[in-house]
Amino acid sequence: MATYTSGSLGISGIGYSNVDFEDLIDKLYAIESTKAQKLLTWREDWQTRIDAFAQVRTALVSMQTALKTINSTDKFLSKTAASSNSSIVSASVSSGALAGTYSVEVGQLAASSVWSIGTGLAARDSLVNSSGQDGVFTYTCKGESRTLKVPSGTTLESLKNIINNDSENLGVRVQLVQSGDEMVFQISGVDTGLSATLSIDDATNLTGFSLPRSPLWQYQGGSTNQLSSDWLTYASPSTTVNSTGTDQSFIFTVNGTDYTVMLEAGGTLNDLISAVNAKTAESGVTAQLAQFTDPVTSAQSYGLYLDTANSQDLVTVGGGTLEGYFSMVEVDTSAWHIQQGRNAKLRVNGWPDAGWLEKSSNTVTDVVDGLVLNLRDEGRVTVMVELDTEGIEASVQNFVDAVNNFRTVILNLTKVDEAKTVLDPEYAETQSEMEMGSALTGNYGIQLLSSNLKQAISSQAKGFAYLQEVENKTYGDIFSSLAQIGVITDAETSSPTFGLLVINTESKDSSGNTVMQSTATMTLKEALAKDPEAVAKLFAAQNEGKSNSSHFGLNSFVATITKPGTYDVSYTTDVGGNIISASINGKAAVIDMENRQISLFNHDGADDAAGIILDIYDLTPNSTMEGTVGIRQGKINEILGMLEGTDGILGSNGTLAILENNYGEIVKNIESKIQKEDERLTKWLRLTKLRFSRLEAVLASYQNIQASVESQIAQLDKDS
Repeated sequence: MATYTSGSLGISGIGYSNVDFEDLIDKLYAIESTKAQKLLTWREDWQTRIDAFAQVRTALVSMQTALKTINSTDKFLSKTAASSNSSIVSASVSSGALAGTYSVEVGQLAASSVWSIGTGLAARDSLVNSSGQDGVFTYTCKGESRTLKVPSGTTLESLKNIINNDSENLGVRVQLVQSGDEMVFQISGVDTGLSATLSIDDATNLTGFSLPRSPLWQYQGGSTNQLSSDWLTYASPSTTVNSTGTDQSFIFTVNGTDYTVMLEAGGTLNDLISAVNAKTAESGVTAQLAQFTDPVTSAQSYGLYLDTANSQDLVTVGGGTLEGYFSMVEVDTSAWHIQQGRNAKLRVNGWPDAGWLEKSSNTVTDVVDGLVLNLRDEGRVTVMVELDTEGIEASVQNFVDAVNNFRTVILNLTKVDEAKTVLDPEYAETQSEMEMGSALTGNYGIQLLSSNLKQAISSQAKGFAYLQEVENKTYGDIFSSLAQIGVITDAETSSPTFGLLVINTESKDSSGNTVMQSTATMTLKEALAKDPEAVAKLFAAQNEGKSNSSHFGLNSFVATITKPGTYDVSYTTDVGGNIISASINGKAAVIDMENRQISLFNHDGADDAAGIILDIYDLTPNSTMEGTVGIRQGKINEILGMLEGTDGILGSNGTLAILENNYGEIVKNIESKIQKEDERLTKWLRLTKLRFSRLEAVLASYQNIQASVESQIAQLDKDS
C-alpha cells in the first residue's frame, strides 16, 4: 500500500543545538498526512471488494459455460445405439429415440449419377481441344444446365480443374482414373438419389467426348401426317415407361402450341397413350399403339403414333421430363459407361412388408425418431437403442460440480474465520486485517444474489406440477424438484461439503438399515430406474408445454412471450355445451367455439401466460371445468435465464453490474479525495520547508552575530 513521506529537505541541523530539521519535518508530515493514509486504506478496502466481485463474475461465467453443455434433454439424456454389424449399418441416437431393438434390412444403397468415358485418352496432358477455337463442355445436373468454355490447347487435367473449380458448379466432381494405358474421364454428382440426375449434353464438342444424335421419332407421312416413335419401343403395351418413382411430364407441340400430359410413377405405355388421348378434344391429336416386327428375329415390339385429323397440322415432340421422350432425336451415349443415380432401399422392423422405403441418401434420419442410420452395405442388422445411465449420472454430476464451484467461491468470500488473528487499528493497514470476516462478509447484494440462485435450485421447477390423482387419473410430473431425485444441499454444519450440493446415495446404519438424507425422497439411481426421461426434463426441459387436465390440452404458446410457469385454467359451459366464460391465469380468455379453443393474448404483454392457446375436450353442458397448464423449464435453463440477458445477474443492468458500478463510484470518490489531499500536502510541505529554511537563515545570522560578539569580547580581554 502507498505511504506518504516528505522526502529530502536539504536542511542541516544547527551546530550548537544539534537540531535535525529534516527529521522534524518528516515527523510533522507524518502527523499531517494521517487523513491521506486513512483514505489510502479506505480505497484499498473498497478495491478488495471490487476484486472479489470480479471473482464472483468469473465463477458465474464458468457455471454458465458448464451448464450450457447440458441445457437440453438431447444433451442431458444419454442414449446409445449399437449395430450388430456396423459394416452394413451404423447408428447414432438422440434422446428422442425410444429404447428398444430395431431390425434394419438394406436392399440397396443410394448412389450418385456417374458418367465414365468408355475410351480414355493417353495421358493427363492429352489435348481435349486442339481446334484453334474455344470449345464447350455442357452438362445438366438435377435439371439445371451449365456450359463451360474450354479454350484451345486445354488438356484433360485442365478440363478437370475447369469443371471442379467453377464458381457456379452445379454439384459435380471430376476425377481422372488410370485404366491400363488410358486416363479415363469420370464425372459424378455430389448428391445421391433418383432425383440427383446427371448427363453430359450433346453440345459438348471436345475430342473424345462425342455424343452423336440418332432419330427417336419418324414422320410416316400419309394423309394424317403421323409421327411414330420408331426407336422408342417396348416389349409390351403394359411395359412401364416411367420408372422414376415420381410423376413425369411429356410435351408435344401442334402448330407451335405446347400440350403437356403427366404420367404418374409406374405408368405404362398404355397409360401414356390414354393420357395423350385425354387431351384430344383440346389438341386434335390422338395417340395409338404402334406394333413393330423385327425383320430378322420377327420379335414384336410396341411404340405409339401421334396422329392428327388434319394433314396440314405439324406435330413435334420436345421438352418434358419423361425419360426418352424429350425430343425428336436421342443422344447416343453408347460410348459412355453411365450409372444413374438411385435411392437407398430399406425396411425397418419388417416395414413395409411389400416394397421398400426409398431414401435419396445413405444417411437416414426420418424413419425412426431420434435414430440416425448410416447405410454402408446391403444386408440385415439389428440396432439396439439403450439408455446410458452412466452418461446421465455424469450429466447430473456436471450440474452439481458447476453449481458447487460457484458456491465455493461465495463461501470463501463471505466466510467468518473465528481463528483469524486480527490486528489493532493502530497497526492494521486495511480494514480486513482488523476483522474476522472476508472481503464480502455481510454484503447484502451478494447475499441476495446467492440466495436467489439457491432458491431457484431448491424450489419446485417452473411449469412442473406435483403428481396427483384426480378421478382415477394421474396428472402432474413424477419429479418436480431436485430433492425428489436425491440432489440436495448439505445442511450439516460439521460436514466438509456444508452449503454445497450433494447427490444422495444410500448408506447403512449400524443395524444395516438404509439411511437417507432427510430432505431426499430417493437416491439418484432409484430416480433413474423409475423414469430417466423425467429426470432429464427436470434438469433440462426448454419451454415444454403440458396440460394437467383431461378437460383440455395445450395447443400452442408463443415461446418469446409466454413465461415458464403453471397457470390455472377455468371455463364454464351453458345448457347447450357452449363456453360462456373462460380464464387463464385469472385473466379473461378469448373463446373460439368454432375451433373449440380458448386463448390468452394480452396486448400489452404484461401477463406471463400471454400467448397460450388451449384445445377444449370436455363440453359437458352446465359445467365448470378447472385445471392447470404448465410451460415447463428445467433447473438448468431456469438458472441460465437468471444469468443471461441485459437484466440478468451477468447483464449490464444486472445485480453484479450494479454492485460493481456502485463500488466503482465509491472508489472514484475516494480517489478524488486522495487527489485533493495530495495537493494540500504538497502545498503544506512546500510552505513548511520554506519556513524552516528561513528559520535556519535567521539562526545562522544570529550564530554569526554571536561569533562576532565572542570575537570582540576575546579581543577586549587581550587589550586589557
